[in-house]
Amino acid sequence: MHTGHIGYPSILPDWLTLVGPSAVPANGQTFTPTGLQDFATPDELSEQGIHDTIADFARAASNAIEAGFDGVEIHGANGYLLHQFLSTNANQRTDDWGGPTDARIRFPVAMVDAVTNAIGADRVGLRVSPATPLDDIAAKTPTALSSTRSNPWDWRICTSWRWVRPPTVT
Repeated sequence: MHTGHIGYPSILPDWLTLVGPSAVPANGQTFTPTGLQDFATPDELSEQGIHDTIADFARAASNAIEAGFDGVEIHGANGYLLHQFLSTNANQRTDDWGGPTDARIRFPVAMVDAVTNAIGADRVGLRVSPATPLDDIAAKTPTALSSTRSNPWDWRICTSWRWVRPPTVT
């Protein structure tokens, strides 16, 4: 799990930088050693940073298997980094990783590919929640993620898929 723009520099180790798909802070606050603080503005992930993050996830999955885990679940829900790339408010990129749905979906698909290549599709689960507005995530057309023109999910095989729907209010 990578929290992306949900965070604050003082709660990260000194060697880490708060990053997100775009330099867009989430609305809200987080607990810090000095009390509640507004979420900070993250640095936009560079092209190299995106590839490094994908490689980090694949390496973490391999480490989990080496440590004796049966598999991993990629957490692409609840406002964290993969969910931020899918969103229309946190991802304001104008390159190949942002803009139309086919581009915004590219990061999570690359992540699934890297992790399944590292440990095998039979050991990978994916959790997504494209319509859940947690941690200041907005998706103008969440159903477009499952009906893109050239749907990249169609040929992805994982052990499990968890499409989390937002709670209904009665």
